Amino acid sequence: MLVNLYTLGSEQTGATRDELLASHRGFAEDTARQLTDLGIRATAEARTGDAAHEIIAAAREHHADLIVTGSRCLEGVDRWFLGSVARNVLVHAEA
Repeated sequence: MLVNLYTLGSEQTGATRDELLASHRGFAEDTARQLTDLGIRATAEARTGDAAHEIIAAAREHHADLIVTGSRCLEGVDRWFLGSVARNVLVHAEA
């Protein structure tokens, strides 16, 4: 599980960022624990930065042979302005 958080760098935003990162880290650990209980090997990880870059880096570091990501189904101008993490992972991940 990778988490992407953006901030403007203010002290107030930085505190919020730290709280969000801790919350997402806890969510990742709970999810990994549930998967492990089901017999599925899982490792919790929370990162900050560009989501596609971090997903690809984590997949490379863990020697993953499958990357699963979701999509918000943005269309038109929204997709053009906001980009697509799933598309960037698909295009830039090693085959």
